[in-house]
Amino acid sequence: GSPDEIYTGAGIGVAVLDSGIDAHPDTHSRVVYRVATASMRMPTADLWGHGTHVAGIIAGDGTESGGLYRGMAPGATMVAVRMLDDTGEGYTSAVIAGLDFVLNYKDQFGIRVVNISLGKAIQEEAALDPLVQAVEAVWDAGIVVVCSAGNFGRDCYFTITSPGNSRKAITVGALTDWNTADTADDTVASYSSRGPTLLDHFAKP
Repeated sequence: GSPDEIYTGAGIGVAVLDSGIDAHPDTHSRVVYRVATASMRMPTADLWGHGTHVAGIIAGDGTESGGLYRGMAPGATMVAVRMLDDTGEGYTSAVIAGLDFVLNYKDQFGIRVVNISLGKAIQEEAALDPLVQAVEAVWDAGIVVVCSAGNFGRDCYFTITSPGNSRKAITVGALTDWNTADTADDTVASYSSRGPTLLDHFAKP
C-alpha cells in the first residue's frame, strides 16, 4: 500500500500534555483516556482549544472532512493530559506531574510518544532544570519526547524555551510553506524560536 496506508501510527500511544482535548469528531475516537493534574478542574474540557488543535495535527482521523484532512498519524491513540487552564496558562509543577503520570501509565496506555507544545523561560542550565530533568526521565524510559521550540523568534537567537532545551528531546520549530506543495520555498516562520539554547548553547531546534 501507499505510505498513507502503512504509516498511520497504529498501535502507538501519544500523550498530549496541553490544555486537554475536546470531543471533536476527528479526535474523539482517538482519545483513550483523559486526566488533569491537580491544579486543573475538569479533565475533559479544553476551553482554550490549543490541545485539541495539537491533537488534530497528531492523530485527527479526518471524520469531519470525509478523510480529506487527517493528522500525521490517524491510526494512533492519544492520552489527554490537561495541565493548562482555560486561558492557556499553567505551572511548571503541573507539567512535571503530567510527565510523572506518563511514566506511571505508559504501559497501560501504550504511550510511546509525548508531545509538549508549551514552554517556559530558561532560567538555569538544562542539567539543573527540574522540567528538563522530568522530560529526560521520560526519554530514558524509552518514550520519544517532542517539544516545541517556542514562539519568540522575533527576539532573534537564544530564544528556545524549556524543556525544548533538553539535549534528549526532539525540539520542533515552525515553518512557512507559502501555500505551495513544493518544500523548496519553505522558510522558518518569523515567530519560531531559534537556537542555540541560552546558557548551554545546544544546537536547537
